[in-house]
Amino acid sequence: MLAGCLLFPVAVLADDLADGKAHLEKREYEPAFAAFAKSAAQNNHEAEYYLGLFYRYGIATVQDNDKAMAAFIEAAEHDHLPSQYILGYTYLTGEGAKQDYTKAKEWFGKSARKGYAPSMVQLAFMYDDGIGMKASPQKALAWFEKAAALGQPTAMLYLGVFYETGTTVKKDNEIAWHWYRKSAESGEPRALSRMIRIYENGELGEKADPEKAQEWAKKAEDAIPDPLNPVIE
Repeated sequence: MLAGCLLFPVAVLADDLADGKAHLEKREYEPAFAAFAKSAAQNNHEAEYYLGLFYRYGIATVQDNDKAMAAFIEAAEHDHLPSQYILGYTYLTGEGAKQDYTKAKEWFGKSARKGYAPSMVQLAFMYDDGIGMKASPQKALAWFEKAAALGQPTAMLYLGVFYETGTTVKKDNEIAWHWYRKSAESGEPRALSRMIRIYENGELGEKADPEKAQEWAKKAEDAIPDPLNPVIE
């Protein structure tokens, strides 16, 4: 009897989260918001993350950055990695809170060290551009490599850039082409554009091939961004 009492709230909590996701996928924002709010009230940290997004963008509720940040922080402090990412991004851009590069690096670092690839990419950008720290292309490369190993499309794109330009690595057109192709196959729009140009112009050791250029152009047309993925610039 006691076991049943303990399990029941967890099941309800999970159902509310699942209901919220189902409504969100159908773009039924008001019932999604209600389901996420109910689940978040039971301390479901993933629901808190979604609730924060609704408050951040004013979806089915009044836009409220304070409530958004409170939801993100609560989830992030319980090791919800996407919430740690969104806090890092918030402090990096100053969109939703006062810009603070130290806090941005801190939150990106927390989730990156636990294997969250989008945070690895943002840390790489910060090191590459010297945002809030001394620029270090070597550290940027290391984080891009870790994220690319996890299949992160933006990281694979930038490895292509590093090898094409010879940034901190020996210039290698074959390796650059490999990473551009891998990124493009994952649907990264800029990588798809790069593959089109490679075959239109005959670059990176590849012969000009209008047919292949057209194939990549068709893939670019068919690529549909995932609105639930974290923002990666």
